[in-house]
Amino acid sequence: MRCAASLRRRYRLVRGEKGFTLIEVIIATTIFIGVATALAGVLGSSIVAHDLSRERTMGQQAATAQIECIRRLAYQDVGLYPSGNPTGRIGDTTGGDHCRPSPFTITKTGVSATMTTTVTYVDDPGPTSYSTQANYKKVTVTVTRSDGRVLASQLTFVAPIQRAPFGGINNAILNVDVKDYALNTAVDAVAVSLASGPSAPRSGATDTSGLVSFAALTPTTSTGAVTDYYDISVAKSGYVTLADDVAPQPAAHKQLPPASTVPATIRIYKPATINLNVTDGVGGPVHTGATTVKVTSALTATTQSFTVTGGSLAITTFGGQPVVPGVDYTVRGYTSSSLCSAAELKTVPDDYPTTLSTTYAVALEPCPSGTLVVNVVQLSAAAAGATVTVSGGPTEFAPISQTTNASGQTTFTNLPSGTDSYAIAVTKGTESASGTAVAGRFWFAA
Repeated sequence: MRCAASLRRRYRLVRGEKGFTLIEVIIATTIFIGVATALAGVLGSSIVAHDLSRERTMGQQAATAQIECIRRLAYQDVGLYPSGNPTGRIGDTTGGDHCRPSPFTITKTGVSATMTTTVTYVDDPGPTSYSTQANYKKVTVTVTRSDGRVLASQLTFVAPIQRAPFGGINNAILNVDVKDYALNTAVDAVAVSLASGPSAPRSGATDTSGLVSFAALTPTTSTGAVTDYYDISVAKSGYVTLADDVAPQPAAHKQLPPASTVPATIRIYKPATINLNVTDGVGGPVHTGATTVKVTSALTATTQSFTVTGGSLAITTFGGQPVVPGVDYTVRGYTSSSLCSAAELKTVPDDYPTTLSTTYAVALEPCPSGTLVVNVVQLSAAAAGATVTVSGGPTEFAPISQTTNASGQTTFTNLPSGTDSYAIAVTKGTESASGTAVAGRFWFAA
């Protein structure tokens, strides 16, 4: 009985207890998730901030170590090795105490960054003093993370103990200006190098105005040695240098007298392409036979012949260099079967530097014909019986020979007419002469 009463009492107590409902559980879970999410964001931001702070500290330490290393160098050694502007021992590992080269890759646990060092001359002359553009040097050290974020940047200035031996009035300055030939505009970020010359090698990059200045250069002499000239070369991806501005051409081959500032302009360009499409007549089918196409450049006033088979040809070089843009080119074609095309003049390319090609439609039709009259005079008298040979012309045909009549004249009929001149050779006995003509008279004096 006592046991049964105890069980009933316990049962009543249990029935009176209350638990959590499903709604209460959901609400509690939602609150927990919200708080946890907020805390996770704060925790994530804290981790990112900690990592960035650690990276910046690493960057500052690397930049400071580089600056302190450079400050220990002698003034004349503050420059990039082996061909900076100015040159020096920064990056030279052959010595004992050397500073990091530029660029220098920094790799530590979880960090990938690049340290770059730049050294430039500062033009800061005193009142009424001579401007050498090289009064002292500015050193900038920058540490950049792989994603482009700058972690640290430090700057210092270095001055010589005695100014007289450095950047004095006996040194020279070379200012190199780089322009796009087709646009006649400045090109920045062009690598410019000096070879030969007493202060070579030197290298630098053009600024937004297309200019790079090489200061404190040792002047050249006039002994005929290689060191009497500074040879300039430039490089930028996608560009080539105009042939007229490649050393030893005068534009890139400079002598520097003492206390002089010498300018130099180097022209570069993006190469163009001339596309030739040869057809039988205007709008006709593709001409599959061999066609000789003459291309004339207004830049060099020269003509070059190309053989087109299959109806098309892409020309990428002309006169030994890539096709120069912004130039008028005249195109005309012909075949051995007396088919010719009208001369077509265009400025190549269509839309520099966006579109770097131009297409010429070479429509072949029967060549128009003309007459060439040759008069031969010997000792002021008509030269009868002289042999006259004509060749070349618009279709470059094989030589044709005729003999002058009693009046010293011979007439060549049904010759292909055009702007290309004919080569004329005259012989009579032991005497000979030669010349060119499009049409008309040819005089021979013995």
